[in-house]
Amino acid sequence: MDPVVSIGLGAAAFAAAVAATIRRMTAYVDESGDLGTRGRGSRWFVLGCAAVKDADAAATREAMQEGAAIAGQPDPARLHFTNMSHDNKMGTLELLADAPWTGIIVASDTTKIHPRSALADPAYHYNYTARYMIERVSRLAAEVNEPATVYFERRKGTEFSKFLRYIEILQSRGDLVFESARLTIDRIMEMPKGDDPLLCVADGLAHACFRALEPDRRWKRLERSYLNALLPRIWRGPSNAPDIHRWGMTLTPTRRPKSFIEEHPWIKTLGAYESPLRC
Repeated sequence: MDPVVSIGLGAAAFAAAVAATIRRMTAYVDESGDLGTRGRGSRWFVLGCAAVKDADAAATREAMQEGAAIAGQPDPARLHFTNMSHDNKMGTLELLADAPWTGIIVASDTTKIHPRSALADPAYHYNYTARYMIERVSRLAAEVNEPATVYFERRKGTEFSKFLRYIEILQSRGDLVFESARLTIDRIMEMPKGDDPLLCVADGLAHACFRALEPDRRWKRLERSYLNALLPRIWRGPSNAPDIHRWGMTLTPTRRPKSFIEEHPWIKTLGAYESPLRC
C-alpha cells in the first residue's frame, strides 16, 4: 500500500486496509459417513474440503446459492446433500463443478483397523483422518503461495481443542508433513453449520465420494455420478509432483489406494482426469 494512503487513517482503519490487500485461501471441511469403527457405523468415513481464494469466494457462494434455490432449499448454508433428491444433487454439483474452488478428499475405511489399534476409538479416528486433511491443505496453500485458514464443521460431542492438541504434538515430534509458513495451528478452527454456504460445498464433495465408495443400504448399489461431476475440481497435487491419489483423494488407513483398486477399479483411473488448479 502507498504510504500516502495511510495519512489520516486511524490505526485500526489502516490495519483493516492493509489486511484487505492480503491474498488468502480459506478451506472448508465437512464430513460424510457415520464414524463408528469395526462395522458399528458406515464402512467409509469421508472428509471433503473446498479450498477457495478470497477473490473467488463470491463466485463459489453464488453457485452454491443458485443450486440451493433451484433445489428449493431456503437456506444454502444449511443444505445437506444427503437429504436432496438425485436430480437436485446432480444439478447443484454440476453448477459447483464450474465454480472456482479446489477440492481435497480424505476417506478412511473404518473396517481396516488392527484389533489393538488406537483407530478403534472413533474420536482418535476422526483426528487421524483430519490430520491427513490438514497436511494436504497446508501443501495446497504453499503451492498457491497464500496463507490459509481452515474451518472444520463443528461436530456434536467433539472437543476440537483435543484435535488441535493432537496436531501440536505431531508437529513437535516432526511427524506432521506441515507447511507452517502458510498454515499455522491458530488458523485451524470450527464453524457451525449455517454460517457460510461454502461449508456446504465441502459437504457436497464429501457426500459425492461417500456414495462412490459406500453402497446404498437398501439397494446395495454405488453411485459414482456425483463424484464424476466434481472430478474437475479435485486437486491433482503440487505442480512438481502431481499425484491425485496422494493429494487430491487419499484413502486411509492405507496411504496408497492399491488395496482398494480391486474392489473399485475406477480409483486407478482418477489420474486420467484433468483437474485445473483453481485455487
